[in-house]
Amino acid sequence: MRLRIIEVISCLTAALGIMMTAVPAFATDINLTGTVVASACTVDTAHSINQTITFPDSKTSDFTRAGDASEWQNYAIVFTSCPPSTTNIIVNFSGTPDPSNKCLAKNDGSATGIALQSAFGKDGGYLQNCFGGMTGTAYETGRTIELSSRMIATSDRVTGGSFHSTLLLTVTYK
Repeated sequence: MRLRIIEVISCLTAALGIMMTAVPAFATDINLTGTVVASACTVDTAHSINQTITFPDSKTSDFTRAGDASEWQNYAIVFTSCPPSTTNIIVNFSGTPDPSNKCLAKNDGSATGIALQSAFGKDGGYLQNCFGGMTGTAYETGRTIELSSRMIATSDRVTGGSFHSTLLLTVTYK
């Protein structure tokens, strides 16, 4: 009987050894990804959304050569309720570039030889490199982003007519 128990234990040990070597061991990686984004501020809709900036009337004699420009018109986007975790507000300009100068926004009005130039800051404080790719961190003062625009001659001959240009500002928070 004792021999029979030893024989059974030997068979069980051998079977367990075979089972352990028969099951391959492997490691696996599980990658988990995600993004934590800065919380958005609230835009002051009474003063910042869908603004219309009206330029004072200009004479064609004010624009006698390419580069002559009107006075800067200042405006702002006001943000409220910005959480402390939002440290940067980035504003991207986009719109239809002027055919003669891709760094300016096209005039959709009837005046010719004139386009829109835009900048961060009051009175053209920080001109952008080019309209087609104007991207940058807007330097803020109390969560107000100052902007300015002006009409600028793109040729030596400007004809009278209406002036209308549209800028789309896309805001990203970081």
